[in-house]
Amino acid sequence: MNRLMHKIFLGLTLLGFVAFTSCEVDVVNDPNNPSLGSVTSDASKAEMQTLVTGLEARHRGYVTNAGQMFGVFGREAYAYFGSDPRFIQDWLGLGGGAETYPDFFASTGTYSTPYLAVKQANVLIEAAENSTQLTTEEVFGYTGFAKTIKGFQLLWPLMQQYENGIRTDVSDPLNPGPTLSFDAALASIRDILDEGASDLDKAGSTFAFTLTSGFNGFDSPATMAQVNRAIAARAALYAEDWGGALTALNASFMDLGASTAADLMAGPMHVYGNAPDVNNPFYYPLDAA
Repeated sequence: MNRLMHKIFLGLTLLGFVAFTSCEVDVVNDPNNPSLGSVTSDASKAEMQTLVTGLEARHRGYVTNAGQMFGVFGREAYAYFGSDPRFIQDWLGLGGGAETYPDFFASTGTYSTPYLAVKQANVLIEAAENSTQLTTEEVFGYTGFAKTIKGFQLLWPLMQQYENGIRTDVSDPLNPGPTLSFDAALASIRDILDEGASDLDKAGSTFAFTLTSGFNGFDSPATMAQVNRAIAARAALYAEDWGGALTALNASFMDLGASTAADLMAGPMHVYGNAPDVNNPFYYPLDAA
């Protein structure tokens, strides 16, 4: 009995010792999954620049998937991949049952990647509007740029889904807005672009952020507004608003009387690079396997 009591006493003593002398566990934030709250509540200009750069990176995301798929649909390209012949058979409607697949082959990326850019644009807008470290003009510069890119990106899933419609209000991913018809979604996109143009008109003469060389010549509020109107003209054409398209074109950077190749090539572009950036997805060395 004494031996049992001794063991119990010893065990309780050791337990108490461990409980009162053990180390406290520090809470460590996952550096690979930072909270949005760190940039949506009083972001610094350095943090805002990071968001802008991230939006430019996301802005390129649609290029590969949309370029390949729409190119095949339009019979302007053939996506030859030795790993999977469906890129030819299904996209050209040659495969058995290709038109009745419940999930059309390899179309997810074309739909999802623009929404990643839209998400980034929404974060940039929220961060700018909640920052006390920016002037009013600077806030309008950020939001005008973000809404311009947002409107452009939403056109891609709409062109893919057409009469199926899309969601344009996705600011809350857990409670998104309704799926809109083609006409309603297009009207919503045009409203977003108009809001962006209005913001840019109130953004002063310079941006508080830096863009890549892809926006050379379009890196001020005034010239970004011209880009915005070029996108708005495209949306107006889809809406068959011919007068609205002409009005937007006249306010854009496009020269309707262009007579040279340089005039026809005017406009912003996507830029690529070597690691840690990404390579141009449409660059293939001649005679490469």
